Amino acid sequence: MKKIVPVFFTILLLSVGLLSGCGEQNTSEKPVKDEEQTMKKEKLTEQDKIVQIETMLKEGLRDGADVEYDEGKKQFSVIMTNDKLKDSLNKIKEDPSDKNGPS
Repeated sequence: MKKIVPVFFTILLLSVGLLSGCGEQNTSEKPVKDEEQTMKKEKLTEQDKIVQIETMLKEGLRDGADVEYDEGKKQFSVIMTNDKLKDSLNKIKEDPSDKNGPS
């Protein structure tokens, strides 16, 4: 359980930021990802945003984790299922300053 805590908090911060609309105050001139453009143009509902975030998490983790959303707590749960991904995250947790990343 302690192994997923850093990942959980990162995902929680990401989801809170997206659900609260913090991303809409983007002042940079960098291109915005397609998902973010869609969210801004369509004025999506909270449920639509949850589905998009869940999809992005699952795609980003490439089926290396189970992703679920708890509506009561308004948070995502991510449980790592891929041993290689678990090992990589544990190495990052052990030494977050390692610029080379996990081997």
